[in-house]
Amino acid sequence: MDTSHTQDVIEIQDDRRFHDVRVGVAKICYRTVREAGHTLVELCSLRVPAAHRRKGAAKHALSQFCAAADRSGLEIVLLASPLDVRTKLHRLVALYRHAGFETTGATGNLAGHPVMRRPLGGGPDL
Repeated sequence: MDTSHTQDVIEIQDDRRFHDVRVGVAKICYRTVREAGHTLVELCSLRVPAAHRRKGAAKHALSQFCAAADRSGLEIVLLASPLDVRTKLHRLVALYRHAGFETTGATGNLAGHPVMRRPLGGGPDL
């Protein structure tokens, strides 16, 4: 069962199900996954309505999500792939890099979009 609620302090649910969380106008979808015997949190999507973009909503939501992952002792993995034609890949990658994500060298889809990973406690505060 998916959960969806609005909050400024996110608590990561480690049950390997998909969860939707709202932070302001942004919506984050995530789940925990096992990789090589370790639990990670996969950031599946970060969505901001078009009318609210370029106003810091994604940066704020990502900051809250990274802080939650750090509190839970979890690294974050994601596929940096635009969810619509208005979102530019280079801007998306820059947002994630600013939050401490690094490209892994792997691609996650046929378009060649990069897989990125944020180590525990990695990156500056947004």
